[in-house]
Amino acid sequence: MRKTTYSKDVDALLIELSDEAIAHAEDEGQVILHYSEASAP
Repeated sequence: MRKTTYSKDVDALLIELSDEAIAHAEDEGQVILHYSEASAP
């Protein structure tokens, strides 16, 4: 599943590559990365 959404209110682009639940997040400057349990670093 690939889904791209833009939120004009907060000027944010969301790119979803999976339907799996978020288990871990990392802040990389202006990018926030969300990982599922299977892909968490």
